[in-house]
Amino acid sequence: MADQPSKANALAVYAELGNNYRAIDDLRLKLLALLPLATGTGILVFLRNSDVDSSAGVAIPVGVFGMVATVCFYFYELHGVEKCAHYIHRAQLIEHDLEIRGSFRDRPAAVHKVVSELLPTMVVYPVSLATWLFVTLSAWRQHWFGADARVVAAVAAAILGVAVSVVLVVILEHTRETRRTKLEKLNDELEARRRSTDRHP
Repeated sequence: MADQPSKANALAVYAELGNNYRAIDDLRLKLLALLPLATGTGILVFLRNSDVDSSAGVAIPVGVFGMVATVCFYFYELHGVEKCAHYIHRAQLIEHDLEIRGSFRDRPAAVHKVVSELLPTMVVYPVSLATWLFVTLSAWRQHWFGADARVVAAVAAAILGVAVSVVLVVILEHTRETRRTKLEKLNDELEARRRSTDRHP
């Protein structure tokens, strides 16, 4: 069990980790809520105010901008996932050292290893990206397999995007411990070098 000064320091760090985790988690939730709303609103406004003859000149830049923005938000989301995982891990270590079972050590597991906070990440962003692709192709008047080519392309992009997103998230999950170990080793080496420099200025 930690002594009182160490315990006080650990509790202060623990509180900061909790605040940081909640801030990142809240921002991720807002992005996930706003992205479909912004995508749907933008598409409805565009389709209502664009005629067939002039839509190509507007649809392509608008759609490309929407796709680029969605991809940027997606990678920011992945970065937020990694930061949340880091805060959870550090908070769990503190709870273990203090011999308490707080909200981090007792976090509920994913339902059937599928339903978790990562599921919207794997679905919402790819579907939004595919929707903006539909906008980009809105002036395209062709048919594939007897169906509107724009719809076929958007559906195919959504399916492919979800598959790629699932693979990326799985890779992040399975390589996190290795990356964490490398980071801790690097930090230990830097700390040892700093102490050596302090002893031999």
